[in-house]
Amino acid sequence: MTKVTSIVLNVFTNDSRVLKQNVSLVKYGFDVKILALYKEGFQEFEIIENIPVYRLKSKNTNSLTLDKLTTSIYK
Repeated sequence: MTKVTSIVLNVFTNDSRVLKQNVSLVKYGFDVKILALYKEGFQEFEIIENIPVYRLKSKNTNSLTLDKLTTSIYK
């Protein structure tokens, strides 16, 4: 199964375009995960429409790299 990780630079609450794209990918058999930024008041992990959403905490969002992001979910 092909893995797809969508990275958004927001908390992923009102990003309907990304949600629609990922729902379609799941429908066609892709293993999908979404990485978003954490903000107080939101869960660090939740499942939205059968898609795992990981919200990552960082004191400085400029220090987040693609390697750090993907390593944290594909252990």
